[in-house]
Amino acid sequence: MTDQQKVMDPLDLEVEAFEAMRDQLEAAHQGRWVVFADGEFWRGRSFENFQDASRAARRQFGAREILIRQVGESPRRMPSSLLFIEDAGGGC
Repeated sequence: MTDQQKVMDPLDLEVEAFEAMRDQLEAAHQGRWVVFADGEFWRGRSFENFQDASRAARRQFGAREILIRQVGESPRRMPSSLLFIEDAGGGC
């Protein structure tokens, strides 16, 4: 790991990848939810709602840092631990 990677926010790579694809995403997935992990648009697919995106991402990635964002909306940040509220019976 380089010194630069050590000081980067865990989501910087995902945010950069999202921003690089913003125009494409807005053309093809406006209003839908997308997942970025390891600097890539995960599976190249979008989801109708946050719950579907977070369930699919949680099954694949567990509690690690990923970016789930609604295309065309202002970003909101929340810890990945909130994705597990559903498992505790609180809904997501």
